[in-house]
Amino acid sequence: MVITSASGSAVRLVALPKEERAGPPTSAKVIGHALDRFIGTWSPEQAAEMLQSIEVFEQVDESFWT
Repeated sequence: MVITSASGSAVRLVALPKEERAGPPTSAKVIGHALDRFIGTWSPEQAAEMLQSIEVFEQVDESFWT
């Protein structure tokens, strides 16, 4: 699969050979929390604030079903 832009190829996704896909990921392939310092983490208070702000999107408007 190739994702292109006006200037040409931007990203190319290729399948790994089967032998490279086999088996569980090693710790070198697992990101875990290694990037948290770049993307940040939320405190419980910040998480609660975010969930409260998007709560309205959890409601289903059944008028769209008919």
